[in-house]
Amino acid sequence: MRANFSLSVAVAALLTVGGCSSKTEEVAEEQVSQEVTSVKVSQIDVESEKVLNKIRDYSFEKLGDTENSETIANTIADELDSDVRENVKVFIKDGELDRIDSVDADSELNEDYIAENVFADMQPQVDDKLSPYLGEEEVVVEEAILDEEIVDEAVTEEVIEPEPVQLPVDAVASINSSSIVSGSADITDEMKENLDAIASFLIENPSFIAVVNSYTDSTGSDAVNLQLSQERADNVAEYLVSKGAAIYQAIADGYGEADLKYPEDPTSPENRRYEIKLVENAE
Repeated sequence: MRANFSLSVAVAALLTVGGCSSKTEEVAEEQVSQEVTSVKVSQIDVESEKVLNKIRDYSFEKLGDTENSETIANTIADELDSDVRENVKVFIKDGELDRIDSVDADSELNEDYIAENVFADMQPQVDDKLSPYLGEEEVVVEEAILDEEIVDEAVTEEVIEPEPVQLPVDAVASINSSSIVSGSADITDEMKENLDAIASFLIENPSFIAVVNSYTDSTGSDAVNLQLSQERADNVAEYLVSKGAAIYQAIADGYGEADLKYPEDPTSPENRRYEIKLVENAE
């Protein structure tokens, strides 16, 4: 590193010797130039190797401690060898060698200044060389994460079960046991309270329908009883719709005296009845 100073002194001495011929001066200058060039070439080699080591270390760290990391790091350093030397030459030609010579030999700047700056300038090139290797790893990691998410979703779907639907059992039972006035198709206030609960259920569960069946006793003719039972069923269905249930959710059928609850007593008031069933629509 101190050769520049010694060579400069040598040149000065040769040029100031009295009586020295012009030819002698030219020889001396050429000798000095060769020696300076030799020093710079040696310095380029040293600094280039420092940069290459930094490239290897950086690449290895980015790749992680895998089977091929060291081989890939060495390959990248080899591919960038000529570029490293050119960048080191630029620093030395720009006078950086003289700058670091002016600093104490034991200082950190003296040892690493050129290598650190050249590496910093070349880091984007190193990253470009690394990207194909890092890209493959990132894809593998992303696929692994995606696979885990799919598995988690599958497990979640298997574990989570839909909550059972809470049917308005009491309201239905109350309607089905209602007392019906003979010859009337009116809906009583007591029935309305329970029908409201059934309507709310249908609104919250659109896949369910209410099948409303109505029956009479044997008092009166078959035709009258059939018409009366249909009116009663229709009135219940219309009430449910008026409270917000969809039209398709209320199906009304009147059966007259076709299915007596107590056939041994055909005129019993208990033969006059509603039978409401809440059924989930398969469609």
